[in-house]
Amino acid sequence: MFKKTPLIPVCAAVAVWAILAFHCQDLLLRTGERSLFLTTSMFFHDHMQSAGGLLSYICCFLSQFLSRPAVGAAIAVLLWAAASILAMRILHRSGEWSVLALIPFAALVAASMDMGYLIYIVKLEGWFFVPAVGIIAALLALRSYRCLSSFAARIIYILLWTAIGYPLLGAYALIGTAAMAASSAERDVRSLTCLIVALIALIASPLIWSGFYTTGRTADAFLAAIPLFPDKSVYRMYRIPYIVLAAYTVAAAAPIRIPALKKPVQISVQAGIALASFLFAYGFWYRDANFRAELQMASAIDSNDWKQVTRIYVGTTRKFQKSDAKAISKRDALLLSASGSRREDILDEYSHKIYAPTRLMVLYRNLALLKLGTAGSTAFRYKDGSRLPDSPEIIASAVQGGERIYLNYGLPNCCYHWCIEDGVEFGWNAEALKYAVRATLLTEDWGVADKYLSLLEKSPMHRSWAASQRRYMHDAGLIAESPEYS
Repeated sequence: MFKKTPLIPVCAAVAVWAILAFHCQDLLLRTGERSLFLTTSMFFHDHMQSAGGLLSYICCFLSQFLSRPAVGAAIAVLLWAAASILAMRILHRSGEWSVLALIPFAALVAASMDMGYLIYIVKLEGWFFVPAVGIIAALLALRSYRCLSSFAARIIYILLWTAIGYPLLGAYALIGTAAMAASSAERDVRSLTCLIVALIALIASPLIWSGFYTTGRTADAFLAAIPLFPDKSVYRMYRIPYIVLAAYTVAAAAPIRIPALKKPVQISVQAGIALASFLFAYGFWYRDANFRAELQMASAIDSNDWKQVTRIYVGTTRKFQKSDAKAISKRDALLLSASGSRREDILDEYSHKIYAPTRLMVLYRNLALLKLGTAGSTAFRYKDGSRLPDSPEIIASAVQGGERIYLNYGLPNCCYHWCIEDGVEFGWNAEALKYAVRATLLTEDWGVADKYLSLLEKSPMHRSWAASQRRYMHDAGLIAESPEYS
């Protein structure tokens, strides 16, 4: 049923690409816009100031392609499939068990697609591609280690890989070292020596290197190049894909033979693994109608398509009309027979079952109506609401879209303020730089605008946009006539 072929991860990759490219393009676009890659030596050196710097630098380069969702999705699924195929070729000695390659594929999908609103506050640059590139590097290192037959060469390789790999790849170098240790778990003296050396290097390297870095805490040294989440129970689920990915790589590298099973049992187990992998990826894939609507509305605002903003709002609210009608009917029936505190409990329970848009959706809608000149006559026709984002942390509307809202309400100084806040707190990104350009052009701060345009001109994916804005420099009249700034 499952032969030694990359067909399984390839089919999974094609299916996931179709979903990403045609259903999640606004998420990919926003993720790409909230990253930055510059072709300058300073940008490279800044990344190398922390463990895993080279990995982050490479993934920042890849993240810029998410601004072209179909291209970014193709790169992502190719990397996920490549990691799965490498795992199949390197870790699984029996081709009949190539279905196990779906486990890292599912973990990689989950790690990249479960963030939701956290894309606005995650501080690891290039985070979307980091797990895939990191685990590919770890698997290739394990492959190289296994090709060495000399005992001395293996010892030297372990030490060099861990010592050099950690500052470049962070925790993924440690995963590679742990996989080498697991691969050496034999009973002979030389294998045990390799195992002990690998474990010592695994522990010592992060502790030694942490003394050379001024960014990050020593306590987080073993998690370099992995998104750091607050130590709260609500964030535990975000760590699970990374734990699964690391545990799978290390466990599969161990010299454990899968017992022979009868054909019907083997097929059932394989089908169970495939189903569990699918459910794992599906369960972690963040699916929230309001979040998706906010992303789509933001893209429409950036394109000055104000009618599309209202269409997205109406389309999202109408999806829940039937379910809301049923929930309201049940709620009203229960309220008729309830009294006192029970009525309050019912109202509270059903407030979460009846759809309501988020505050940011309403802000975007009102902005669009104002731009269309129909705010006074049609605003009352739309469903209102102020639902909190479905996120472990309350992400303020200003963090998600402050620059966009303030600029279009004619407050460029406030827009620029939030650009600075965004860049300082969460790292400079293309979106913040673009809105900083727009704000400073409107306030005729030509020198400041030139500074940000010069930065964007060093970004391969955004230099064309920067060139299009150059024509507004020192020409307030042209800005006033431009539909983009109306």
